[in-house]
Amino acid sequence: MARSNYYSSWTWGVPLTCILILLSMTSCRDNKRQHGLEPLTDESFTLGLDAVLDFNTAIIDVNHLKDHYNNFTILDARDIYEYQISHLPDALHLGFEQPDWTLLDRIPKEDTLLIYCSVGYRSEKLINDASLKGIKAYNLYGGIFEWANRANTLIDSAGQPTKNIHAYSQFWKRFIDEDKLSVVY
Repeated sequence: MARSNYYSSWTWGVPLTCILILLSMTSCRDNKRQHGLEPLTDESFTLGLDAVLDFNTAIIDVNHLKDHYNNFTILDARDIYEYQISHLPDALHLGFEQPDWTLLDRIPKEDTLLIYCSVGYRSEKLINDASLKGIKAYNLYGGIFEWANRANTLIDSAGQPTKNIHAYSQFWKRFIDEDKLSVVY
């Protein structure tokens, strides 16, 4: 009897699991289409992000940010050492482990907030936290990696343009275009 249960669960369990995985992948694609996101510079980067992002926040792509840059107050959700190596122009450091929510007291309430991190995972989590506080913010799809991969300006702690970028980890480093950028840890 146990043997027939094994085959029965194998017969139904595996196809059912595959269907659920395909449905979740379709859901990610539908969410990206719904948000009108541009494809990332690297298909494997897209697949990596689809696996970690929930797509449950307002999200914009690099092209949208570039076209409307001055319409956003930009907050960096990475650790301070990542921010000091490079960040988006005029970005304020919010942090992740212990975000400095008091920073929002200095920002006009009518400003449109964009929170970014390396790829969009940490910023997505902070945006969810912010929404519980009644704060609306956008996430940057692909984060600073995609911003930099598209040859947009990065600023160092001295306020100077830089090609340095903190890779966060060996896993995510592979999504940085090292022909254009210098990876730092």
